[in-house]
Amino acid sequence: MRRGRVFIILALIIILGLLAVFFFQRQFLAPSTSNGDIPGEVAPTPVVQMTEIIVVTQQVARGTVMNEELLGTINFPQDSIIPGMFLADQMPAVVGRQAKLDIDAGMPLTAGMLVDVNESLSATGSIAALSIPKGMVAIPIPVDRLSSVAYALRPGDHVSVIGSFMVIDVDTEFQSALPNNAAGIISTGRAAEDAPAYLTVQIIPGGEGSIVGRTELDPLLNELVYVVPAEQQRTRLVTQILMQDAMVLRFGEFSYEDLLPEDATATLTPEEEAAARENADQQQQNPDQVEPQPEVQPPDIVTLIVTPQEAVALEYLMKREVQFTLALRSSGDVDPIDTEAATFQYLLETYNIPVPAKLPYDLQPALLSTPEVSGEQTNP
Repeated sequence: MRRGRVFIILALIIILGLLAVFFFQRQFLAPSTSNGDIPGEVAPTPVVQMTEIIVVTQQVARGTVMNEELLGTINFPQDSIIPGMFLADQMPAVVGRQAKLDIDAGMPLTAGMLVDVNESLSATGSIAALSIPKGMVAIPIPVDRLSSVAYALRPGDHVSVIGSFMVIDVDTEFQSALPNNAAGIISTGRAAEDAPAYLTVQIIPGGEGSIVGRTELDPLLNELVYVVPAEQQRTRLVTQILMQDAMVLRFGEFSYEDLLPEDATATLTPEEEAAARENADQQQQNPDQVEPQPEVQPPDIVTLIVTPQEAVALEYLMKREVQFTLALRSSGDVDPIDTEAATFQYLLETYNIPVPAKLPYDLQPALLSTPEVSGEQTNP
């Protein structure tokens, strides 16, 4: 009897424990079904409202007039639209306006990117200024066929600027080229007893015939002789890289047609109108006659991007008529360059060039200068 009572008590304990576990799972571990959601069902995805906006379909350069070929529409989230964007129904307000700056393809248009055609773009600066990095400046220098890498330069190239200097000796006080002129006193006297004394001086120029020279001891006669220069002072040449890495902004002149008035080319004088009509009549009478094309002149100027200090140095050197030569650097090579200045002594020592000996014989005819070699091509 007692044993059966124990089993009943154990069974009740087990049943109560199972009920507690079921209640705990239902209360704390079961998924929430708040807000009236039915268990097992997925919450619906919220619907995003889309609106068509205007974008550019290809890259547009600054100053380009917008047309239908450059514009398109895409769907854009309505809650992400910012003030200034153009909607699809505003297409007529966009066509015919100019790009205020360069715009990449696929970029949504905003009011700040466009200006009216009759509105000046000067407030945003020139197109060239957009290509100059911050802290740098652009400055032009003259070039020719040899100094411009045979006209191979293009915008974006990196070049080294080489300068050649012609050095001479000058008088420290006069700051004039040596040798100085010599003055010889011819006579002195007075025009009258109470008149001031006068001095007659003859100025002898330096160089050939000058008495400005030096005394030397003749080894044969063992006597002092006065030596004067036989020619004017020769300059001493030195060449060195001035700017190691300068970028080419423009090879040749920039176009300035946008600065001219709109009617600058449309307004013609009566003589010019008569000449234009005459040319038109001749073309109608001789349609097969081809007008000669004007000869294209090669560029003689290049604009470089340099530091402000380098620009100051280039301006000074141009005023002193220093000759420049541009050396084209490899694409992507911006490493520093270490070079030594080239002088006659440097060339003799570096390239092991011997000084010719003074021999008692020579070739005929005498070689007084290096023969010039023409670089022009000849037809075979």
